[in-house]
Amino acid sequence: MGQSPENTQEYLAQLTGLSQQRISQLQREGVIAKGENPIVSNRKIVAHLGSQKAGWKSQDGKLDRIAEAAMLDRRRREEIELRLAERREELFAMDSIVEIVKFTVLAVRNKFLALPSRLRSLAPDLSTKHYGIVEQLVREAISEFNAERFPPGIRQATEQYFHRLHAAAEIKDRPNDRSITDV
Repeated sequence: MGQSPENTQEYLAQLTGLSQQRISQLQREGVIAKGENPIVSNRKIVAHLGSQKAGWKSQDGKLDRIAEAAMLDRRRREEIELRLAERREELFAMDSIVEIVKFTVLAVRNKFLALPSRLRSLAPDLSTKHYGIVEQLVREAISEFNAERFPPGIRQATEQYFHRLHAAAEIKDRPNDRSITDV
């Protein structure tokens, strides 16, 4: 079954005033479909050329200014939302979070280490063996806690943060003998 004479590239070229090669190129670019109704194809070609002329799309179709403008607007809106969240004090700087985590970890560790001596003062009639058992259990719990790892995403973000912090310290105070401790 062949194409009707009005569905050919030649007919569409006569209808639009474009060359047959340009019609073929528009088909390859996906602007129009082969065998499509010539009126529909003509409308698509006019819309395509109009958007190029207006600067909305590049001639090769790879740049879409409307889509690019929408992405830029989205990024600007995200930036504004971040600034607003920061002003509302809904966001915290990474430095603050690191300090909070360090403080919490050290406070928990110190409270655990203080347990055997607190037990000794609260229950002086317990044997030294029992105090030793409690102290051993506390140290085992701390060791287990030290062996635990953050979830991979949080751990990776933390490592990146400390890497940037270390790089900044090296640049600021060359040479840098000090190492930055892990959380």
